[in-house]
Amino acid sequence: SKLESVVEMWLKQIFNLPNESVAGFVSGSSMAILCGLAAARFRTFQKLGWDINAKGLINAPKIRIVIGKHAHGTVLKAIALLGLGKDNIEWVDVDEQGRIIPDKIPQLDKSSILILQAGEVNSGAFDAFDEICDKARKAGTWIHIDGAFGLWAAASEKLKHLTKGIEKADSWSVDGHKTLNTSYDSGIVLCR
Repeated sequence: SKLESVVEMWLKQIFNLPNESVAGFVSGSSMAILCGLAAARFRTFQKLGWDINAKGLINAPKIRIVIGKHAHGTVLKAIALLGLGKDNIEWVDVDEQGRIIPDKIPQLDKSSILILQAGEVNSGAFDAFDEICDKARKAGTWIHIDGAFGLWAAASEKLKHLTKGIEKADSWSVDGHKTLNTSYDSGIVLCR
């Protein structure tokens, strides 16, 4: 547990995340995404006056899932596993590199969960976190960043500009093996 506490501190420093962020060390980025979105689901229902742990999903208020059209398949799987329904996703148009087009994001509110990408799987592109997160936070929206492929750019002087604004999100998922070449079972979820 001491080692995890030290690594958590390092990760917050490397990614320039809020001090109140905590880390969970899980079996891979798929599980990190699932955990980040489970936290999003819990807090979003809480904002809507619904205790998901006590009442479950039956008769629950509607939660909106807003996501770019080039989201990774593991994000869709997590949405399905959490009972949020892939058919309920509000898809946002993306540019030729797979980045969400900020002007195409629908009006957000406190019932929304917005999922962004740090490192689109085919192009490596990053969403415009700084601009998008400012609008989403004002609306009371939970923001999750799938950073399996690109969150580590924050650790590089040459590349950290790509992650500008990620600290404004509420949760982040990242994988150790894609960039750091660690073993497969090295996912990390970070949550404000």
